[in-house]
Amino acid sequence: MGRWLERAITLHRWLGLAVGPLMVVWCASGMVMIYMPYPRLTEATRRSALEPLAWPERVARSFDAPGPGPLEPESIEMLGGRAVLRTDRGSMVEVESGALVPALTAEQAARVAVGFAARLAASGSEPAAPELLGVVDRDVWTFSGVPGYERPLYRFAFANAAGTEVYVSRVSGKVVQATTRTQRAWTWVGAIPHWLYLAALRRHARIWASVVVIASLAGSFLAALGLGIGVVQLTGRGRPRSGALYAAHHSTGLVFGVVTLTWVLSGLLSMNPAGVLESGDDRSARAGLRGEPSSASLWAALGALARSPARETAVHVEVAPLSGHVYFVFDDGNGHRARVDETGGGAPLLHGDLRRALDPLTGGAALELLDTSDDYLRNVERKPVYRAVTEDPERTRYYVDALSGQLRAVLDRNARGYRWLFEVPHRLDVPLLRGRPQWDIVMLVLLSGALGLSATGLLLGARRWWTANRPGGR
Repeated sequence: MGRWLERAITLHRWLGLAVGPLMVVWCASGMVMIYMPYPRLTEATRRSALEPLAWPERVARSFDAPGPGPLEPESIEMLGGRAVLRTDRGSMVEVESGALVPALTAEQAARVAVGFAARLAASGSEPAAPELLGVVDRDVWTFSGVPGYERPLYRFAFANAAGTEVYVSRVSGKVVQATTRTQRAWTWVGAIPHWLYLAALRRHARIWASVVVIASLAGSFLAALGLGIGVVQLTGRGRPRSGALYAAHHSTGLVFGVVTLTWVLSGLLSMNPAGVLESGDDRSARAGLRGEPSSASLWAALGALARSPARETAVHVEVAPLSGHVYFVFDDGNGHRARVDETGGGAPLLHGDLRRALDPLTGGAALELLDTSDDYLRNVERKPVYRAVTEDPERTRYYVDALSGQLRAVLDRNARGYRWLFEVPHRLDVPLLRGRPQWDIVMLVLLSGALGLSATGLLLGARRWWTANRPGGR
């Protein structure tokens, strides 16, 4: 046992010297991310800064399809003083003429950015013209959260006190990201090192994923090996080294070793190595629920929207067909929404209509109305939602917006497994800790312990290396 223990300690020491810096960075940056996560422009924030809709006097009776295949309209918003219909391909069609809207020029994108910044600040005056920093496909602030069809992006910087930067899609004219100087500064010591979001690495998605997986595997092995050594020494089959630093590392390992291993291992699983937690594609389910309303019925219904009272305060209209029938949801940008039918009249979603539309997908599963999140639905901005759970072996969960009837999430077995193997152990997403400050306190205590464990191990390895390599050392 003694010889094998010594070999394990030696391996643990030198592996800790190699992986320890990354472990320290992961723990320290995790503390930052408690209060400053990776910046994301939420849909609610984006809509709150939209221009009020102005309906044209006439609406086109047909439209130019942007390429082969069926077109799926998604929303109507203002762009450059005209109402445009955005599609699932990111393309735009002018509501009045039905003509495709070409990609935005830099000048047009700048006006979009100025209007967004002015309405978001609610200052009553437009900010000075922003500086165009370039056209980017992907950078450190847009690697995630921006669909591929929205790229490339115009990047603008405002000379205001907040140091605001705004990204506008050249394809759809949407603002897809906005950051401030404070957010960017904290993210450089938070999410960027935590996720290894270095631009030169992250641009190569497969290489980046491989690096994260290998680093997480090494960190998991390091933590597991150290935990095993600590347990063996605790049982008296091996004596810990003497010295305050050894004692600190040994004691913090016994107390925080399990949580450190859990964090690194769950971080590894978040990368879905080898596709072990790959979820199914929900596009067919969405299409099945929406049906296939004809283009003629869509454009006829658009003409009726100009007479709908709901349009007077709207900034966004969601195209929300159900079972092949055309419906729209008006949104005023402040959380108030209204559903109308093809005549422009109010059309609250009826339980029976939704049940009939969902039955082919869910096999007649019961519908439950949720006003709050459940164990799995954590990131849907708009509630309430209906939930239907199938009786098949997958126990697939369907979540449907209770106002619009649109599918918000489909969670199969792998998606639910992701929650239990990542969300719970990595973020401590459990009912007892859903609230602040209790979640902050527990996370900070555990992260401090893991940081202390990683830092003392790194110092021990560095000290041993220096002793072995200094002149006269051994």
